[in-house]
Amino acid sequence: MRVITLCGSTKFKDQFEQAELLGNLHFRKIDISDEIFVIDVGGYIGNSTKKEIKYAEEKGKAIRYYSNGGIPSKVFN
Repeated sequence: MRVITLCGSTKFKDQFEQAELLGNLHFRKIDISDEIFVIDVGGYIGNSTKKEIKYAEEKGKAIRYYSNGGIPSKVFN
């Protein structure tokens, strides 16, 4: 199973719940993740999420964005 960390503003709580976000330890989760999935409804990315994306980039993690098509039915496969 692939490990994916969700990142994004809590402004998008409904989308986070839809994607089953469990917890707030994003940087440690990013460390053990294969990729991150950024919840960026309407392209919005806040400062904390920008830091998480930068951290993921520095760690060589794949990054996908909600604004590029929503949450695919097989996002966790």
